[in-house]
Amino acid sequence: MSAVGAAPRDRPLAGQVAIVTGAGQGMGLAFARRLAEAGAFVALAEINPETAGAAAAELGAEGHAVRAYHVDVREAAQIQAMADDLVARHGRIDILVNNAGLAAGGPSENVPEEEWDRVHGVMLKGMFACSQIAGRVMIAQRSGRIVNICSMSGVGGWPERAAYTTAKAGAIALTQVLGVEWARHNVRVNGISPGQVETPLNEYIFSRGLARRDIYTDRAPMRRFSTPEEIAEAVLFLAGDEASYMNAAVLTIDGGWLAWGGLDQLAGV
Repeated sequence: MSAVGAAPRDRPLAGQVAIVTGAGQGMGLAFARRLAEAGAFVALAEINPETAGAAAAELGAEGHAVRAYHVDVREAAQIQAMADDLVARHGRIDILVNNAGLAAGGPSENVPEEEWDRVHGVMLKGMFACSQIAGRVMIAQRSGRIVNICSMSGVGGWPERAAYTTAKAGAIALTQVLGVEWARHNVRVNGISPGQVETPLNEYIFSRGLARRDIYTDRAPMRRFSTPEEIAEAVLFLAGDEASYMNAAVLTIDGGWLAWGGLDQLAGV
């Protein structure tokens, strides 16, 4: 529901306030742009001040209402400061997109403790901290939507991804728990599990030799990666009134990756 009555169809989020974590580049920037195009004021929560500033300048030049915040999602005090500032300025928080993430991989027997803590700190602890702090505002105002960026890797055994896949599996579980628990407060919590997406994070993975692009492309029935903009449309859907009966659910957007048995010689795909 809009903060100020019925919104125009081309700007369904007019008057609403959104937070996107990890908004400096890649999917986060695409999500922020799409929500801003729909009329929301968007807080760009980003650990890297340079990418945050560049993203804010880029979106501002396009005529969008945004503000950059330096936020490490592992630090509750920084999240709280952002939330307090948004409430002071706008009186509300309507949408949270938990997108902050990082790449990690390697043989499980060699995963350093600090890497495990860093991955889970950003992608699970950070997701919960952002949800908890924004959720308190949403519960008090009796409305809100949270969209968690999960992963298709959270539902299977991906070799040499122990820290990453367990964090994403936790993100899926957290989506379900909060969605069930906060429904009585009119706060909906849903998730998206993307497949392979054209992002700087994936380029980093390939450059480190953690994965090969051609193998991922050949494994996908659609024979391509998705774009951040394709995933952003799902974020907008879950953040809006069109998804009013969706709660504690996770949308898989993977071009058929998980559904395909992989017997290409027999199936003729």
